[in-house]
Amino acid sequence: MERRISRRGFLRLSTAGLGTLNLFTWQSLWGVRQAWGANPSSITATAYGGPWEKAVKANFVTCFKAKTGIDVNILVGTPPEWLQKIMATYQRKPAIDVLLATSTFTHQAIRLGLLEKLDEDKAPNLKDVPAIFKDPFEGYAASFDGGAWAIAYNKERITNPPDTWEELVERIIRGEFGRRVMWPSINQTVGPEFVWLMAVTFGGSLENIDPGIQKIKEMKPYIAKFFSDMPSPGNALVAGEVDLAIWADGRLWGLVKAGAKHLSFKYLKPKSPMTTVEWMKVKNSPDIAWEYLNCGFDPQAQWGFISNFPGYFVTNRKVKYPPDHAALLDPTAADFTFEHFVFAPYKEMAPLIPLWVEKWNKEIGA
Repeated sequence: MERRISRRGFLRLSTAGLGTLNLFTWQSLWGVRQAWGANPSSITATAYGGPWEKAVKANFVTCFKAKTGIDVNILVGTPPEWLQKIMATYQRKPAIDVLLATSTFTHQAIRLGLLEKLDEDKAPNLKDVPAIFKDPFEGYAASFDGGAWAIAYNKERITNPPDTWEELVERIIRGEFGRRVMWPSINQTVGPEFVWLMAVTFGGSLENIDPGIQKIKEMKPYIAKFFSDMPSPGNALVAGEVDLAIWADGRLWGLVKAGAKHLSFKYLKPKSPMTTVEWMKVKNSPDIAWEYLNCGFDPQAQWGFISNFPGYFVTNRKVKYPPDHAALLDPTAADFTFEHFVFAPYKEMAPLIPLWVEKWNKEIGA
């Protein structure tokens, strides 16, 4: 005879059956569930375009996948774009798990509460990074590489490059270089630094950027492009579209190494702005993202990355530069004293940037 079980009886039996399950079985099932949460099929990290993206994939992504077997989706763009994506998603599932950004935008991410505190037990390579690259970021980020920005130029067309920032600006305004100059937009990763630099060079301050904005307005007729991305200046210099650009030392020397022997780079007095790029873990990203961040400070991965950018430095003290790379580093960058460079007041700048962008849009409009 078929025995029918009522719904209530079925529930009683089910409950009793569940009660007999071994506690270890429950713990195992829970562990699998946790493992799925902790180890997604992929994570998302960021990179600038061009050679940067290639170097990130070849070194940091390769390091991470070798250790975890997990893929990394690289999102190419700029820090302002990335911060917008994180702000819209981090409270549920962040669109970006590990963020990199230059210092101004790193401080914005800190102020917005988008990051987790660094954990050197989960990313032990951080222990080999000097405090100078961690202390400015209040425990939320650490610099993994850096370089200085000044003038990249065609030495066949510009045989007497300027020595100072003031001289550079005045010669641009006089039209000495024609309309063959590229300058960073306010939306470029170092755009705010150059607004600040122009302000203090011409009598202004952090609170009064008007003198700098005025000089940029006077240069505008001779600026071929206010660029927002990283590769554009190099592409334009190689193509002969411009003769001079504000750009990064490591980027320029990478082109020279690749064969663009007609190009050169010069730091300007009194000091050239030093910029660093930070790694940080986004709030609510999976724990496995710590391993990607740890790869960001792995000495072998850092050297592999920086070998593509002669003139840049990295921050793990275990990295030893070969002579040809060391020869392009300013000695004060190699020993981490940076006497010939200036760090912009990034923390103080961060809350002012929206006002600066508004002023830029009104008065420069490019």
